Amino acid sequence: MQPVAIHQTADGIESTGLSFDDYKKMHRGHVAQRQPRWIPPFALDDAKLQEVLARRLYRYVHLGRPYSPMPIALLDAMATQKCFNATIAPHCQQDIAAWKSHVETVQRAGSYLAFQSAIAYRAWRLGHNSTQVAESLSIAPTTVRVILDRLKRIAQELGYDVGALNHRNGKKQTFAGSRRFPNVRWNPERIKRLAERQHSVYEIAQMIGYPPNEGCNRVRYFLKSIGIVPVEYDPTAPRKHKPHVFKARYTFGQPSWDVKAAAELRKAGMGYEAIRAKLGIVTSHVAMHHYFKYHPELGVPVDRSIRARGYHYFKPTKWDVEKAIALRKAGMSWSRIRKEVGNARGNGTYITYFRSHPELGVPIGTNVAGANSTA
Repeated sequence: MQPVAIHQTADGIESTGLSFDDYKKMHRGHVAQRQPRWIPPFALDDAKLQEVLARRLYRYVHLGRPYSPMPIALLDAMATQKCFNATIAPHCQQDIAAWKSHVETVQRAGSYLAFQSAIAYRAWRLGHNSTQVAESLSIAPTTVRVILDRLKRIAQELGYDVGALNHRNGKKQTFAGSRRFPNVRWNPERIKRLAERQHSVYEIAQMIGYPPNEGCNRVRYFLKSIGIVPVEYDPTAPRKHKPHVFKARYTFGQPSWDVKAAAELRKAGMGYEAIRAKLGIVTSHVAMHHYFKYHPELGVPVDRSIRARGYHYFKPTKWDVEKAIALRKAGMSWSRIRKEVGNARGNGTYITYFRSHPELGVPIGTNVAGANSTA
């Protein structure tokens, strides 16, 4: 019968009660009936489903070892114990929270096998979708879909008909850059080298670009997949410091000056200019300094205090050195010496020169009477 219709019958007039004006004002639509979910045949067979669950527990306990039949009660106890005693780094707060929630779910179910069976029963025997199963068990819908997919993969290995798997079926999973962490540079070879150098999971995650307390699970899963036992981070352990190895940036040929004699004079505290004058060296004081710096086996001190004696090697031309030495040894201050000698460059000129020539024996410090006086 049409929405607007009227018919004459033996009992009278039959009508829908709608006029054409009413029909024009009505909202019309089509509701499609949803097809029932396809249930894999093995899920309806108790023996086959039990075999799949037993292999799932064995794989969870033994991490990929070849399957060996064991009593399912023993597998259930081992899986439950492993779930409760999982080892997680103390700094990964997000991982710890997820693990605690998982433990609470398994405890509510009774055991690890009961948890897996509850999901399989609700999804395949009762026909609930992932959202309904998740609400009944207080877990996330993605957890339900992942567990069901793992069970179907095990059934597929046994030769059972599982229908269509998810969209990643047959595709190799690659660890590309994460949308959440765009600065992460995932290089499997580098991660393998870092793990071989005994870096912890947390340290490796930081080195490849993850922010603090992130990426630990991903690194840990990758290392296990390539057969490397990950090293967990221990905040109480002393940090590993590599010994510094000095590498010379410059190469030197055989010097034309007497290296041993210059080294002995330098150890005695003589300035580079004084050494050049005494030994008749043509090489500049800078080249001598660099040679001693990059040949530590000679034992020549190159620290700042001794090195400073060799940078002011000028020969005074505007003041009398001998007169200044005599006045300073007599206890006269630098200001008065400057007036007597007649150098207008400042007191620093005398101090720098005599500090660079300790062989002259001129006192520099305040132990000379009147040395600091400006009178």
